[in-house]
Amino acid sequence: MDAREALGRRTFVLGAGTALLGGGAVSGAEAAVVDGPLPDFHPALKNALYNNSDDGLDFWSFSSPVTVEHTWAFGNGKNRWSDSAFTGDGNGYKLGGDGEVVAHVLNNSAAWDNAGNGFTENSNKGAIVVNRTTAYANAKWGYYFATGSARLGKNLAVSNGGGTVGKGSSVVSAGNNWDSGIATPAFRSTNASTTYNARQSSGALPVTTFLTTGSTTIGATMD
Repeated sequence: MDAREALGRRTFVLGAGTALLGGGAVSGAEAAVVDGPLPDFHPALKNALYNNSDDGLDFWSFSSPVTVEHTWAFGNGKNRWSDSAFTGDGNGYKLGGDGEVVAHVLNNSAAWDNAGNGFTENSNKGAIVVNRTTAYANAKWGYYFATGSARLGKNLAVSNGGGTVGKGSSVVSAGNNWDSGIATPAFRSTNASTTYNARQSSGALPVTTFLTTGSTTIGATMD
């Protein structure tokens, strides 16, 4: 996780991305060990969670709802150390686990080049809301919500290894590019190099055309 976006709140465990414990215990932002309300990822913070050995964002075992906005998760879960015991999951956004039922909200965010799924409920059966996000070139599913009652709206999935979306019968899906009648807009760029540039003076994420489409109705705006 980029040091400039460390949130300075006691509720977060911030991962550096190492091979410790086979890479399976180091996520970019993890709320797995805390009790009580977790402050939102406020849009002004513009989080970037990348190159961690486990997940980008990990809400395993967390019982309070969280809102995440204007956040990028990429390059997570890769075995950069050729560790034979490596266990990093590599999801961009892991939105649950350990039996918790929580209605997290995720808006205007993106996941790309992760070793797992771009966005996943991870067995959280709560009414998670995922709105105007983009999943691109993740190794598994773009969106994997197989057991819960998530609301997926206006999301864009392209070139994910496992497929566009894996969803159960309780998921409400509308306005996504896998839904009937919804076109897939072209990306202005699929070159991610500019996402590593310096942040803007305001603290905002780097200016980029990567994964932008110009659409006002579908996918992340990447800002």
